[in-house]
Amino acid sequence: MECKEKYGDKITLIGCVPPPMVVLNTNEEWSEECRRQIDIFAKGGGYMLATGCEYPSDSSFEKAEIMVDIAKTYGQYSKA
Repeated sequence: MECKEKYGDKITLIGCVPPPMVVLNTNEEWSEECRRQIDIFAKGGGYMLATGCEYPSDSSFEKAEIMVDIAKTYGQYSKA
């Protein structure tokens, strides 16, 4: 949150969903974390939902699809 407060009106922030969640958490927990990250960082614009690092290559594609769907539906906002 400190990063958003300090730089959020100057740069676009990308991330921060923890990559281990792809492997260790349920689809529901994954969805909740994606929405939580949007709630934290999207206020005022300048945020792109993504994992905090790479998407684990040996993981199912399903959670990537979930993340994209959440970004397209829950994550829509306009910078005003």
